[in-house]
Formats: sequence, C-alpha cells, structure tokens
Amino acid sequence: MDDPASSFDFERRTSMANCLHSLMDATTSPAQLLILTHDRDFAKTIGSRFRDSTDFSSLLLEWHGSKGTSDFANLDTSSNPLFMSDFYKKLDQVHKYIDLPDSELDASKLQVIRHLIENLMKRKYYDKLKADIKAKASIESFIDTLKKPGMPYEHKDDLINRIRTLLPHTVHHDQDNPGGYDPSTIGPTDVRNILKNALVVLEEL
Repeated sequence: MDDPASSFDFERRTSMANCLHSLMDATTSPAQLLILTHDRDFAKTIGSRFRDSTDFSSLLLEWHGSKGTSDFANLDTSSNPLFMSDFYKKLDQVHKYIDLPDSELDASKLQVIRHLIENLMKRKYYDKLKADIKAKASIESFIDTLKKPGMPYEHKDDLINRIRTLLPHTVHHDQDNPGGYDPSTIGPTDVRNILKNALVVLEEL
C-alpha cells in the first residue's frame, strides 16, 4: 500500500492503522503487507500499533548525499530523532543538559522548561484548556483554569507552587521582560538542580 493515509487527519490515520492491524490478525490475512509512507506521523502510528507483532519490521529509506546512494536501515520510531515530536526532543535535551560538565552548563539551558510544561498541559488537559489555548493564554492562565473546583489541580497546591517556582527561571531579565532574572546570578549547580526539579514536576503534571 502506497501512503494509504497521506490526506487523513489524526483520527482517520489512527483508524486506518487499526484496520490494517485487524486485517493482519484475521484468518484470511494476506501473507505479507507492505506499507509505504513519507508521513512521519502515520509511520509512528503504524509502528506503535504493530509494535507487539513478532513478524513486524519497520525500515527507513535513507539518502546518503555524499555517496549519491540510498539504502534501508532498521527504524524505531519511538527513539529516532527524525520521528520524535518537538516535545520529546526538548525532554531529551533536559536529560543531556543535566549530564553536561559545569563549564558547558549555563542559565540559557533553562529556556526549555517553559515549553515542556506548557505543551504537556496542552496535551494532557486539552479538553479542559480549549478556551485558554484558543486565546493563546499563558501557563498561569492554564493553572488558574485547572485549579478551579472539580478540575485536576483543585487540591494540588504543592504542585502549583513548584510550577510557579520554576517559571521565573525560564525568562531572562531584560528590558522587555522585567519580571525575569539575571542569568549571571545562576551557576551551573543551580541550573542542574532546576532542571532536575523540572523533570520531577513534569512527571506529576
């Protein structure tokens, strides 16, 4: 099958992957099913749906410009950087930053935290934050919405305080952002601890 879901939205791509999986599980399934796609999201969906199948394999056709040739390589869509969403790339960055030597670790590495918190909130609580997301509201607005009665953060004052403790470190102090901080006042040990705290908060969001 050549790009069977190239013009589908997310829900229909997922439905297509489920149908293909059901087809291969059926007693009348074809001996072999070959799916070609240039859509990374669909490739990830297929990889996720068929991951537990013992006879499934995923290959990536790679072009080697220096050699003028292309060849196939085994593909794991869950770990290959080409198939990682921006969120997971930045999460991977945090882990790498923590392991950097002090000489390479500075306050600029903290900028990734706000992106991760904001995007995880959007992913996990999309239905509850639709109005805020549409209004392009801030993380503070997300928190205000999520801590209302009956909402997920209603009784999570400790988590909210820890999120609010992290946020000022994600904005440098300058004329446009007077509420930020002076990065020269934060050393590598502080940066590493803030990044570690951010990972703990992300797990609890």
